[in-house]
Amino acid sequence: MVQVMRGDDNVFLIGEALLEKEGVLEEEGVEQMERSARSRIEQAFERAASLPEPEPESALEDVYA
Repeated sequence: MVQVMRGDDNVFLIGEALLEKEGVLEEEGVEQMERSARSRIEQAFERAASLPEPEPESALEDVYA
């Protein structure tokens, strides 16, 4: 499953392009990019999970359609 999803992972695709095609990054640079992205995602998820649930009435705020 992870291998299938890597095809849609922009960090992986950019790292692969810079590493293999352009020779700009070494393997460690790509791994650092992946670790950094995972860390930021985990932090964002933890912050979002710690926030209180919004009031149902707020679902239609700022909706213009």
